[in-house]
Amino acid sequence: MINVGGGDGQEAEFLLKNGAKAVTIVDISHTQLKNAYTRKQKHHLDNLECVKGDAENLLFADNCFDVGYVFMALHHCPDYSQGIFEICRVSRQVIFVEIMNPVLTRTLTKLGFFREEGCGVAPNRLNGKRVKKMLINQKLNPVLTYFFAVPIYTYNPFVIRCLISVFKLSNSLVNRSNGIGLLCGNVAVITGTPQTADTAQ
Repeated sequence: MINVGGGDGQEAEFLLKNGAKAVTIVDISHTQLKNAYTRKQKHHLDNLECVKGDAENLLFADNCFDVGYVFMALHHCPDYSQGIFEICRVSRQVIFVEIMNPVLTRTLTKLGFFREEGCGVAPNRLNGKRVKKMLINQKLNPVLTYFFAVPIYTYNPFVIRCLISVFKLSNSLVNRSNGIGLLCGNVAVITGTPQTADTAQ
C-alpha cells in the first residue's frame, strides 16, 4: 500500500497491524516523516518505508502499489485533482477518506462559516461528482459513501455522547442516500476498484 499524506505513521501502523503486508508513507513534511521513522523503530514496523514526496508528483512507476490510501490529506493539495490522478496512476485501487463540499457546507460558507481551518488556510474541499468522474476516467469503478460529521470540537464527555447519538442518527440516512449525501454529507469514504467488463460499459 501507498499511504499518501501519511504523516507520523499512525495510519500506516494501523494498516500494517490489520492485514497490509507493506506500506510506503509519502509525506511532504520532513518532521512528520522523522516521527514516522521513530514510530517504525519503536514499534518494529519492518515493512514500513518512509519517502519524502509531493502527492501531486509521485516518483513511482504506474500500478506499482496494490492500494493507494489517503486519509484527510487530499484537501491540503493545491490541486487535489492532480493528487488523485497521481495516486490512481501508481495504484491498482484507491481508498480516500476526505472532507467534501455538499450543498449545506457551501451555503454555510457563503454565510461566513467554515472559511478557514485551524491553520488559517481555506480547505480545498472535494466535489463528489468531480471525483467520481475522475475515477471513471482512470478506469476505476467509484463508490462514494457520505457521512455527516458534526463540526463541533469539545472534550466534554456529555456533549461527546450527545454528538455521537446525533452522528449515528443522521448517518443512518445520509450514507444510504446519494441525494442526501450530496446535500449534507461533509465527509465521504471513496473507493475506486478496477472496472470489470460490466462496469466499463
